[in-house]
Amino acid sequence: MGKQSKNRSSRKAKQDRLARARLGRQKQQAEAAGEAFGEAFEAGCFTAAGPGGGSVRLTLEDIRQALNTELVCDGELPVEGEDELLDFLMEGLEHGDLLPRADGRWEVRPAYLGAG
Repeated sequence: MGKQSKNRSSRKAKQDRLARARLGRQKQQAEAAGEAFGEAFEAGCFTAAGPGGGSVRLTLEDIRQALNTELVCDGELPVEGEDELLDFLMEGLEHGDLLPRADGRWEVRPAYLGAG
């Protein structure tokens, strides 16, 4: 029996469809995370997933204090204004230091949990 040819164009089309769907899901997740972040920042607090499955309410001031402790220990200047804090938190959102969970709570850096 002869070698069967593979329909590479169908395989490529399927891979392309899957890649587009994956990018669409990632975009939706990023938009949802940004929206949830905006709501929490506007409210002035994040409900974080705490140790043992509990919840910890972290105010922006709690987070600023924890962040400033880390920065000062590293020899850097502390975060002072709300805009600067927003920049740090947005960067954390982009790099995975601050992640929204399906249950409405946030995964945060362990240093922030000591502040709440």
